[in-house]
Amino acid sequence: MWPIIFWNLRGRLAYTVIMATAVALAVTAALYATILTGDVRKELERNSRLLGPDIAVVPKGTKEGGQLYITKGPPGHALLGPDVRRDIAAFPEIVQCTGQQLLEKENVGGTPVALIAYDPATDFVVSPWIATRIAESIPEDGGHVLLGHRVAPDTPLRGTVRMLGREMTVAGRLGEASSFIDTSAFMPRADAEDADVSWYLLRLKPGASIDIAVNRLSMNIPSIEVIMRPEVLRTLSEQLDGLTQGQGLGVTTVLIVIAAMLVVGAIFALVVHERRRELGLLKAMGARNLLVFRLILLEAMVVILIGIVVGCILSLLWLALTEGGTAGKSLLSSATLTFILGRIALTTGLTLAVGILTVLWPALVATRMEPYAAIRSGE
Repeated sequence: MWPIIFWNLRGRLAYTVIMATAVALAVTAALYATILTGDVRKELERNSRLLGPDIAVVPKGTKEGGQLYITKGPPGHALLGPDVRRDIAAFPEIVQCTGQQLLEKENVGGTPVALIAYDPATDFVVSPWIATRIAESIPEDGGHVLLGHRVAPDTPLRGTVRMLGREMTVAGRLGEASSFIDTSAFMPRADAEDADVSWYLLRLKPGASIDIAVNRLSMNIPSIEVIMRPEVLRTLSEQLDGLTQGQGLGVTTVLIVIAAMLVVGAIFALVVHERRRELGLLKAMGARNLLVFRLILLEAMVVILIGIVVGCILSLLWLALTEGGTAGKSLLSSATLTFILGRIALTTGLTLAVGILTVLWPALVATRMEPYAAIRSGE
């Protein structure tokens, strides 16, 4: 059967090339979009983390009118106990909660600096901004600090700054955040989770209403006041949530593949019509309907597989050559092999499934031909 299949494909080379090209272009576009989108989604998730918390919980009476916490940092003249953390944990819409304590405000190299203790185990506010560090895990011995962008900029890593009346080792540097982080020093502390804190910073589930969460917190925990993220950042966060969920991208990919497979199905219907004399002779010589059905179906699968292989190669080359090679090579180096192979397998399975469905009708038409009528119609 296979010699017949390849002979038929070579005999109608123009049709074969057109169909394989349609499949290859669809696979190229689909793979390029899904792989590139996966990398973009990771970057967007990182940027979403950089936006920080949705809500800041502070002790009652410390919230200043109109204060934006993102510019001033935690209040320093009152504390919240661990019991508040336990109360906050009862709210299902809150997925992350971390505490920070303002230890001291002092002058470091001419810059007013806030020394803030934080809990590395629950932190999602400081760690995304770390630009350089002496080790993956910062020592939690109370003698190491992470310095904001504007704090002692000439002090190198493993250098020292004087805070809390003693020399503290610079364990890392934070990137420019355009917020209180730039003029703060953060000290990781092992007992931070059980200690009193200046505020708790909260992150909500994607899609959860900040306004509703703020009202619920205010009504159920009387010892606190709540500060919401500024409106501009809330809007940006919602947009990033939508993008990181990949809304619409999967539908587009499927539509591209379906469109290409419809072209393949239409061309195979034309091929079957042109080959009706040949198929009639084949059936007259004793070929069963199942053999004819398999013949058409396998021809389609060979064409589709050729298109898939060419499309995979083209999509990876396209990624590698994007913007002169810089962006593409960076993408391919950052994307894991498992991720790329997974996208190739998913696209291959989708293309084969849709392709077989579109070719079923031409294959069924071929099996229903009466040998005599098919031979006469092809004269």
